[in-house]
Amino acid sequence: MIKVRINHRRSLRLGAAVLLLLVPMSLALLQAPTAAASGYHGTATFALPPGEVPNYISPFVSGPNSNNQDLFQFENFLYRPLFWFGKSGEPVINYPLSIGKVPTYSDGGRTVTITMNHYTWSDGQPVTNRDIEFWMNLLVAEKENYVGYVPGNIPDDITSMSFPAASPYQFSLTFNKAYSHLWLLYTQLSEIFPIPQQTWDKTSAGGAVGNYDTTADGVKAVYTYITAQAEDETSYSTNPLWQVVDGPFKLSAFAPSTGYAAFVPNTAYTGPQKPHIAKLE
Repeated sequence: MIKVRINHRRSLRLGAAVLLLLVPMSLALLQAPTAAASGYHGTATFALPPGEVPNYISPFVSGPNSNNQDLFQFENFLYRPLFWFGKSGEPVINYPLSIGKVPTYSDGGRTVTITMNHYTWSDGQPVTNRDIEFWMNLLVAEKENYVGYVPGNIPDDITSMSFPAASPYQFSLTFNKAYSHLWLLYTQLSEIFPIPQQTWDKTSAGGAVGNYDTTADGVKAVYTYITAQAEDETSYSTNPLWQVVDGPFKLSAFAPSTGYAAFVPNTAYTGPQKPHIAKLE
């Protein structure tokens, strides 16, 4: 296994395709069941390198907390990025596996509009542009605490954002000038993760979910709450926050001291390549 530990998450994602080639079993876990298969069968087990354990569950991760195990063998079982990298062994965007469709451009190339495929959170709520807006509000407020942030890049180069309620599966971002579409896609838009606003937009475990992310003070309080929960590794498998996912698996057990993690199928997963094993350890 090649270990990757660098500051920019976009480079880590581009390396995902290469890393997956080194762990072909990971791909097999997500292949579509055959016509003869029914339900989930068997347990798949694989070992991480000695001393290498996942230690951060939230996809909004800071540099000091980022590592290869979190980004490729922990978070991506649970959460889908807007754009999924890796196709036929090449580090390119795989649109059939992405939440976002091919972007379109207007305003001389300054404005990009993205239509989303219809995914569903495990609590039954749809993955919409409100979940993208939630991510972007966190990124604007806490960019210095995000692993993929580079001064001058996203979100600094965005002048306006639109998340129309009337079109919940579409959103637009306007940049400060026209950039290469390839550069925008691979180094800016690739940083975006939809996260469940209807569950995470709160400031305490016992507090009500609101629209706190839409105010300067509120979004900072939300970030503080989410970060505190993500740092409590002992509660990963029991905290309701982490049970709302849009990926193919849900976390059922986790032992921080050893790195043992057990995943079970997310029966509400609506994306392609559904799991066909009963348990992943």
